[in-house]
This record gives sequence, C-alpha cells and structure tokens, in this order.
Amino acid sequence: MAKCIELGTYNNSYKYILLTILFTLFNESLNSINYYSAFNSLKLFPTEAQEKYPSHKLVHQITGFLGIFIMSTISSNINRSRVSHVEEADSILEEESNCSSKEQPNNQNPVILKLYFYLIIFVWIIIEQAIEKYNRTFCHLEFWMIELGIISYLCSKKLNIVIYKHQKLVLYFNIIPIIFKIGTIYLAFYDKHFILGYTIYPFLIPIGLLIYILFMFVKSYVNVSLKYFMDSKYFSVNKILRAYGLIGTIFLTIICIISTIFECKDYDKNNKNIIDDICSIKYNNKTYYENFIKYINTSKELYEKIIEVLVIILGMIFFYFLKFYTMMIIKYLNPIYITLLTPTIYFFDKLIAIIFTLICSIFKKGKFLVNESIDFIKENFYLDFLGDIFCFISLLVYLEIIVLNCMDLSYNSRKKIDERGRLESIILNNEFLDPKNIINNEGEDIDEDVDKDKLCK
Repeated sequence: MAKCIELGTYNNSYKYILLTILFTLFNESLNSINYYSAFNSLKLFPTEAQEKYPSHKLVHQITGFLGIFIMSTISSNINRSRVSHVEEADSILEEESNCSSKEQPNNQNPVILKLYFYLIIFVWIIIEQAIEKYNRTFCHLEFWMIELGIISYLCSKKLNIVIYKHQKLVLYFNIIPIIFKIGTIYLAFYDKHFILGYTIYPFLIPIGLLIYILFMFVKSYVNVSLKYFMDSKYFSVNKILRAYGLIGTIFLTIICIISTIFECKDYDKNNKNIIDDICSIKYNNKTYYENFIKYINTSKELYEKIIEVLVIILGMIFFYFLKFYTMMIIKYLNPIYITLLTPTIYFFDKLIAIIFTLICSIFKKGKFLVNESIDFIKENFYLDFLGDIFCFISLLVYLEIIVLNCMDLSYNSRKKIDERGRLESIILNNEFLDPKNIINNEGEDIDEDVDKDKLCK
C-alpha cells in the first residue's frame, strides 16, 4: 500500500517564495520582529532612537517607494544595455515568438490600456495603505482565509487557472485557522487592558468584516491584473515596479505634507478611541497621522541620525527586492501563492521571536510571553501560532512539497504527472521495439514510403 503522505518534487520557481520570505524578514527587522511586545524584540539596529523612528511608518514608506523607483529604473537601464548578451537575445526571440503565436488584440486602444495600467497601480498603493490601517484598527479581524477563496475564484475565471483537487483541499483545510482566529476575538471581549474598538461597539464586527471582504476583493483583483499585464501584455517586472515606485512616492509625499499641516484632533491621553489607532503621532499635545517635523527632530544625536540614514538605505534595498520577488511569484507561479505567503510570514515572525528570546535568555533575562497590557497574551499567541502552523502546512500541500496520495488527491500533482509521462514514454518505446512490430525483410519487399509514414507518425 502506497504511503498516504510523501515528499513531492521541487519547482525552481519556489526560490522566489524563499527570497520573498527572506527579504520580508529583513525588512521587518529594521523595525522590530515581535508578537505584541511579548518577546525580546529583534531589531537590526537596537538603539534608543530607533525605538522612536519606526513610529513614522509613512516617512519610511515614502523612502521605500523612492528606492523601488530608483532601483527598478537602474535595473531597466542595465537590462537595456545588455541586449547583445546571449541570454537577453534569446529571451527577446522567445518573446517575439510568443507574440506571433498568441492572439493579439490589435483593436485595443493603447491609451486605454495605459490608463487602465496606471489605475491598477494607484489602486494597488491605496489598498495596501487601507489594509495596513485596517489591521491596526480591527486587530484579530484580519481573516486572510477569505482572500484565499476570492483569489482562487478570480484566478480560475480571469486567468483560466485550474484549481485541482489537492488545492481545493487547502481551501477547506483553512477552516481550522478560522476557528483559532475566532478564539482570539472571543478573548478580546474579556481583556480589561487591551481595549479594542469592536469590543466596546460590537456592531463594528460585521461592518469590519464587510470592509475586509471588500479590501480582499480589490487586492486580489489587483494581483490578478498584474499577472494579466505580465502574461498577456508582456509588461516587465521592472516596468511595473517603476510605475509603482513613482506613483507611491508622489502620493504618499502629498499625504505626508497634508498630515503634517493638519492635526487629527486635540490630544487627550485620558480618552482613547479608534482614531488613535490611525493617528498615532503625538506632537505638541496634538495628534497627527504623520508629522514630518517631528520625524526630523526625533533625535539630535549625529550618531543616531547616521544610523537612521543607514536604516533608510537598507529599507530601500530590502523593500525593492521584497516587491521584485513578489512580482516574480505572480509571474512564474500565480497570485494564489502570494495569499498563502501571508500566514507563512506570520509563522516565521513568531518562530524567530521565540528563537531570539531563547538566545537572549542564555546571556540575560529573556522576556517570554510577557505583556502586562494584554491579559490573555499567552492564549492569543498559542491560538495564532497554531493557526499559522496549519496555514504553513497548507502552503506545503499547495506547493506540492507534501503530496497526499489519499482519495486521488495527488493525481494532478507534478510528481504523478511526470510519473505518468515517463510510463507512457516507456510503453511507447517498448511497442516500437517489439519484435512483432519489426518487419523482417527476409523474402519480403520493404515499402520505404510506408515505413517512413510509420516513423513520422
């Protein structure tokens, strides 16, 4: 009896998944890798000023977008200057061959296509900002599992991507993490210290879920559209990132200037509400969404400013490669893998926080699952971590690194398809070499034309 679970085959495109995870962790290490401050924070530059600079997320995002624009422009120019290279020439010939073989919509207006492209890029930037603010405001209500169903549906309808039986199982399997997520929401209502908006006003839960579903649909549509631009319109990754970086830099700079001029409200430390989760910058007893003046005056020490400049440069590099390899996943795999990466990164965040805290405990006192501001920090962590483990297993099944042989779940896996292909090849070769099928020329005339026809067939 065959094993129900076995290892599958490695796909070379999986390297983009590993690199995306790696640069995501690098990028997060510039701020902090932790879980609600319950562990020892892992920071690349653990200085006193670097405890304050990360609160200015919008400023760091502006420099990140600027870095993407600069690096994608440089990369495009380098690729353009290497047209004579053999590999570049081969890719051009292959692209021309694909263009000639695939149906091209000659009647499509290039102006409309360009407007549609820039609209998708702008919506991409907007939805990323909206989701980030949602996650800060509606803690524990980020059901990424909903996005997995939405993106799978859009990929099957718009990109004609077939969702096989073992991949559908992953969709059903993620009901388990949803149960764990509901457990964290339930605990939030009994937490006397970690006050959330929806625990005070429970009617915000259905409203928040509706908003989240809308956000996930828009995000999924953007990722599917990016795949469409690369596959059908032959947009390069650097061309997309160049537009993304330029538009993001301009848009967020405008937002930063406006938010520096206009405060959200008068700051009252005794009355905290949902607005404080969005407008978190405190300056001159007032609250701002972002304040560039306070960012500049965060530290007066030259040493700390030099470190912040280094953090910005590294942030540009990490953010570019994070987005670059994310786009490579969409191009060479499909957008569904991006959704599955979300809980996988959460899993590695928690795992790294645990390992780093254990290392710190060897040299000094480690802070393991301790946060006086959250009553059920241990229970929340265990529920979240168990959910992430199930999601990580789902990713391995979807990637076919783990192959399930039960109930024909592995029938359309790459490993089984390759095995069937090799088996059919062996059968055909055996039939061709069978002595009964070989014409014995002793006393018989060979019809060369007939033999040639058989060989051609």
